[in-house]
Amino acid sequence: MFLRKCGVLIFFIFYSFSTVFSENIFDSDKESLKLDNFLILETGLENLTEVENNNFENENFYPYNNKKLPKEKDVKDRIYILKTDFIVNKYYLDKDVTVFIDSFDIPYKIFINGKYIKKGGTIKENNYNSAAIASTNLLLSKDLIYFDKTNTIVVELFPQFEDYPLPELSISTYEYNSKKVFYKNLFLIYLVLASQVLALIIAFYYLFLFISGRFKIIKYFYFSILCISFAIGYSNVGFINDASNFLLITKLTRFGQIMAINFFTIFIFEYTGLFPKQNKLIKLIIFCIGLFFATLVLFQTSKMSLVKTFDLAANLNITPMLLFNLVVFIISMVKFKKIEVIPIIVGYLFIVVGSLYDLTYLNSGVTPFCWISPYSFIALLLILFGVLALEQSKIHQESIRRAKEIDEKNNSLKIIIDKIVDVTNNNLISGNKLDNSILNAMNIFSQYSSANKDVGQKILSQFKKLDEVIVKIEQRIVNSSNKIPKAIQSQTAVVEETSATISNMNLNMDSISSASLKTNNYAKDLATMSEESKDIVIKSKKSIEMISQNSKFLNDLLKSIEDISEKTNLLSINASIESARAGNYGRGFSVVASEIRKLSSKSKDSLKTSFENLNDMIKMIDNSISLSNEVSKILFDVIEKSKKSSEMINEITLYIQEQRSEAQAIMTGMNELLDDTLMIKELSEVEQQENEK
Repeated sequence: MFLRKCGVLIFFIFYSFSTVFSENIFDSDKESLKLDNFLILETGLENLTEVENNNFENENFYPYNNKKLPKEKDVKDRIYILKTDFIVNKYYLDKDVTVFIDSFDIPYKIFINGKYIKKGGTIKENNYNSAAIASTNLLLSKDLIYFDKTNTIVVELFPQFEDYPLPELSISTYEYNSKKVFYKNLFLIYLVLASQVLALIIAFYYLFLFISGRFKIIKYFYFSILCISFAIGYSNVGFINDASNFLLITKLTRFGQIMAINFFTIFIFEYTGLFPKQNKLIKLIIFCIGLFFATLVLFQTSKMSLVKTFDLAANLNITPMLLFNLVVFIISMVKFKKIEVIPIIVGYLFIVVGSLYDLTYLNSGVTPFCWISPYSFIALLLILFGVLALEQSKIHQESIRRAKEIDEKNNSLKIIIDKIVDVTNNNLISGNKLDNSILNAMNIFSQYSSANKDVGQKILSQFKKLDEVIVKIEQRIVNSSNKIPKAIQSQTAVVEETSATISNMNLNMDSISSASLKTNNYAKDLATMSEESKDIVIKSKKSIEMISQNSKFLNDLLKSIEDISEKTNLLSINASIESARAGNYGRGFSVVASEIRKLSSKSKDSLKTSFENLNDMIKMIDNSISLSNEVSKILFDVIEKSKKSSEMINEITLYIQEQRSEAQAIMTGMNELLDDTLMIKELSEVEQQENEK
């Protein structure tokens, strides 16, 4: 016994060291590390505390072969403990390291280095939830794992009856495992959910066609129920989680799968039209068999009984229905030569292949990358949808053709009916016209006799009224013979006065026109004189400017003379000094110098007076220039205004001439009006004489 224990211990040590260092090392050369070489311990739930406290010796564990879980011990509430070691290289110290956890079909717990990190499912008797289809990516924190040291991962499994193998657990970077989780869940869950939604849309569409067609096309109803059964048959894909009622959702899933296969068979019978006399009976039998097994599934109270019942339904109902459908396809092709059945057979073969593929994984307990049967089933539904749509399109085209034929026949009938109606209406109109003519003639005869009497009485009354009217006419003629001549006389007087007024106005216009012409001439002369005055002022201004320039020249000349006198005075002083130095010899020269000095003094006095006079004259010239500028400005303004007044007087003259011509035209019209008034007066006098006669 002791030797056996030592041998097991030596084997365990050798095995663990060899496997850890040969395989479970995650270094920079690997994208991912799939955890393998697990050791397994089979025990009961009552020993769970000892297991989690690591009180079991290593010799109690033995290598796990990665296949179905063993059942070597007779224990109650069986649990499995699996563990393995792994090493993460320091290369990943600055990276996010995660563990990929594939979908479990058993409740589980996961520990790393003795720390609890993940749980899935529940193990309560009244709510045993063991399915978790989605894969997860769990981040391993830096304080959870060791780098370049041995790490231990422990998985606890809590099955009821399941013996499925341990799902994949792998170590990699966050990016790598995230992509892996995304693609796995995409094909395993999300696309299946999308197929369910698509199936429900197709179901409601054909259910609407069935109702709108007054419940006549029964195959639309079967196809609609088939699509709904498919959607229910995969409800466990996206609706099971740790808090859901696992048993209820699983029962609905199995119910939908059983009914989907049976309604597919019923649809095929209705579509192919085989055995028309026994058709209803066969469909009823198929429906009852499927409903029996589906209902049997709904009454199960545990996962174990549910699995066994569904296996029974698969063997006794689903598999026979698949074979039966194949026979129906072959018979319909041979008997009715329906080419449309070929695409349905292809879709049916998809289901067969997908079901065999999924059953292989289901029996092995391993979750594949994705289940094939839901995709093969939705492919079949899409093929059936296409076949029915093509058939519906043909029916629609045929209905359009028949509708055109019926419209043509209706148009022909409408033309015939319109002609009959027209003839009938014409006969009615002719009869009505004849009746109206007879009635009108009778009315005319009856009214003729009474009309003669009325006419005689009206003629007598009209003669009386005529006498009264003649008397009134005589009075009106007398009044008009008195009023009209008076009105014409007053009108003639008004016209004569108006004519006299206009003639006086014309005379005044002539005098105004002659006066304006004279004024215009005066204005033109004034403008000419202004222009001449302008030239004279300009010339005067230039002369004053020349005088100013000459005065400046005289000023400069006097300054030069003053300078000469100053220099002469200086020379005389120098001569006096030199003559004083010369003594007697220079007396004569001293006298001459004295005379020159006197002459220079007189010249200076005279120049001072000239300067004063010249400055006064310059001031006067400057005043004259400023006055000349002001006068020139005022004169130029006067000249401009005289020009403008001349132009305005000229315009007034033209306006007066226009008014004169218009007054002459008015005078001519008044003369004509006067002539017409005199003529009317003569005519009225003649008419008065005639009226008096």
